[in-house]
Amino acid sequence: MRVQVYAERKTIATGKPLHILLTIENKATYSLNEVQVAFHGSGFTVSQSPPFPNTLPPGTATTADYILQGQNRGTYNLVVVVTYQWDDPETGTPHRGVVTATTDEITVRNFWVTVGESLPGYALPLILGFLISLLTTLFNNWQQQRRQARDEERRVMGIILPILRSSRRAIQNKEVPDYEIWHEVVVKGGLYLALDRLGQAMKQPDLGPRLAELSVPLAEYTRRQRRKSLTEDFTTKLTGELTELITILESRLVQRR
Repeated sequence: MRVQVYAERKTIATGKPLHILLTIENKATYSLNEVQVAFHGSGFTVSQSPPFPNTLPPGTATTADYILQGQNRGTYNLVVVVTYQWDDPETGTPHRGVVTATTDEITVRNFWVTVGESLPGYALPLILGFLISLLTTLFNNWQQQRRQARDEERRVMGIILPILRSSRRAIQNKEVPDYEIWHEVVVKGGLYLALDRLGQAMKQPDLGPRLAELSVPLAEYTRRQRRKSLTEDFTTKLTGELTELITILESRLVQRR
């Protein structure tokens, strides 16, 4: 038996495939049976093993394409071990044989090192320049988004806090709060989305809905005030809600200083 093994490359990256071409030729005048192929080499694992004929008639050869994968970094000789069985033509006595073949040294390297070495000399500076430009653009965009978010937050705070304080003061003085201002600014002014973003930024997702829905109890307070049907429980609850919202927003202002 003659065994030949050929590796398509002498250097591969970890995790990348390596094609191995294996040829086995039966040069005897009798058939070889129970043919088995095994690969030995700690730097590789077999990821695809094609079907291999169990018997080789005399004077025939077979070729198979195996796919191995680089596993551990280092330099290795891939060893192929072929075992087979044959029967003595005269006595019929079974015999076993082993043939080995070895590839040239194959180096398994880190993936990025392999990629870098495969690039032409002018490519790496271009890639680095592109990456630096991309990172700079992303950073500038991020900075701009942060500035826009802060500007929006300041505008929202400048509108909402005075209205909340004014409404609380009016309720504490048993006066009618200027509900129309709240309705015009928050409801008609379309501040719902800005209020929601503010709540998300403060890690209080319920803050936006609470502020947006405050128009309902304020309108109810105004209606009851005019009808002289206010209750202490309703007034206390509304004042408490206003105070809590004011405290949350004021603490945010302190954090931003």
